[in-house]
Amino acid sequence: MKAENIVVINRWDDDFAAYDRLLDHQQHRVFYIVNKAGGEGIRHIRQHTKTFVVDNLEDVTQLMGPMQAISDEHGQIDRLLALSEFDLIQAAELRSRFRIPGVDREQVKLFRDKVSMKERLLAKGLSVPRFLDLRDSEEAIRFAAEVGYPLILKPRTGAASQGVYKVDTEADLRRLLQATDITDYECEEYVDGPIYHVDGVIHQQQLLFVRPSRYIHTCLDFNHGQPLGSVMLPPGEQNDTITLFTKQVLQALGLERGIFHLEIIMRNDSEPVFLEIGARIGGGEIPFLFKDLYGLDLVKEWVDLELDQFKGLHIKNSSWYGGFLMVPEPAETPCEVVERTDLIQTIGTLYKQILPEPGQILDGNGGYLKIGGRFRYKSLDPMQIERDIAMTIEKYKLITRLCD
Repeated sequence: MKAENIVVINRWDDDFAAYDRLLDHQQHRVFYIVNKAGGEGIRHIRQHTKTFVVDNLEDVTQLMGPMQAISDEHGQIDRLLALSEFDLIQAAELRSRFRIPGVDREQVKLFRDKVSMKERLLAKGLSVPRFLDLRDSEEAIRFAAEVGYPLILKPRTGAASQGVYKVDTEADLRRLLQATDITDYECEEYVDGPIYHVDGVIHQQQLLFVRPSRYIHTCLDFNHGQPLGSVMLPPGEQNDTITLFTKQVLQALGLERGIFHLEIIMRNDSEPVFLEIGARIGGGEIPFLFKDLYGLDLVKEWVDLELDQFKGLHIKNSSWYGGFLMVPEPAETPCEVVERTDLIQTIGTLYKQILPEPGQILDGNGGYLKIGGRFRYKSLDPMQIERDIAMTIEKYKLITRLCD
């Protein structure tokens, strides 16, 4: 293996991506571009690296200086790794500017821009919600009159349902349009039905591993204070239908290798309708479940695919079904945790809980990690997982007090 110049963009302050294990820092020249939090996440990696700190990783102009400095001193940059969903667009732009292999500025639109991805799938004959690239308020009013209410408004390149609105009436829509900067927004029809997420690995256009799961509540619900969970599907007609649709989506979008997280809605419990897709690891407990149940480290597989050193998957056990539950932070923050319920000995399929400690401060910025409670389940019976998630929602109590 020849030595390469590898640039890593990192914003995580923990060891979620253990780069010292994933990359050979002696074989390659590895450079890190980080913000303040990302610097904390790599503080233990000292040897054979150089780190550049910027204020805002989402500002590509701030990334250009370090990239140019690396290129000027060391020559062609061979690889650029960016594993957070919030860094994919900037990384694609930098690959295009510095002629680095991988997803470029045109390809990234199909996996970050919700209009571009639906336009491509619609052209390929796949089912998508009716949608509109939002340009002005009156256009949105006319579109709503055509498709009916409720109506969904969302940022074209948003993540984790941030900035997403479900609008029930024309009066509500007009108020929202007046109060919101709709630049780079889209609106789409509301499709009624259960929502599923599909997570897996693709290599040379072949699905190597795939797991469809049904959401319990939605990401939008989570942002409004409800717990969010999911349960993996057992074999059967619905699993087969979703898996086939997944293959069609990946083929239409041209994803030949990588990790993906797809979300769909089942209209009338039988017709899959595309919601959105990311060419990245699913959030929340998903990567932890894959590792715990199957010994499948999605971060490692993604890095190996990006570096052309992928040697195939080694699944520990494919018989388990998994599920998760995430309890959001309280509506009023910052607050201090006073007490929380320990359920690990009470609920049969619950094998892992990550709870805030008494005295811990919840500040409203915990995302999917530093929140009111995280729970993981495994069983040979997915129905039992679903029952146990419902029991967790019923029994788990989080008591907090507002900070002064």
